[in-house]
Amino acid sequence: MPIDKVMFENSDGTRIEIPKIELADGCVMLQDHLTKECFYVDASLVDVKKLRSNRQAKQAKRLSPDQIKKTNFFVKLLDPFFHRSIEEWMDEISRETDPDQEISVWTDIASALNATFVENPTITYEAKVELFKTVLSLSNTGDPQLSLSFVKPTACKPEVIVSAMRHFVKLMTDRQNEPPVKEPKAKESKSGK
Repeated sequence: MPIDKVMFENSDGTRIEIPKIELADGCVMLQDHLTKECFYVDASLVDVKKLRSNRQAKQAKRLSPDQIKKTNFFVKLLDPFFHRSIEEWMDEISRETDPDQEISVWTDIASALNATFVENPTITYEAKVELFKTVLSLSNTGDPQLSLSFVKPTACKPEVIVSAMRHFVKLMTDRQNEPPVKEPKAKESKSGK
């Protein structure tokens, strides 16, 4: 028997039935910011771009100035390979459970590529794209051979690929081996209290 309705539970525990047709691609879910109640609306009735830009701005505000500075750093380096606006990056990062971890990984990718490009100033754009894809794959798999099997580089010399992978692994390893940041101890007063 086909499902005609879907049960939807609001944050207050109340349940409502939503006709399945309302869950089609042409609908968007909206949430009332006061009651937290969610409802579906025909997308043609809503300025979705405006909603998204408002959401992006709000989420970007949740990133600290230091996180925004670090994000700007890697976005500039990765822009030739990963065409996203700074707002899209901020939105994606602000959604992460651990934004600092995500920023660190992308910074390591950008730094490894930058070091490789400095060492190989005559490298072609096609080779740079292959390097980006390979290091990105390595960041997800952790396995150089598996990364190479996904990308199958042809424009980039093997020794340049190995160099980029080594840079990335070193950056990741160094970051993981950093001692945790310790809170500064409060200075004791001269009277010993």
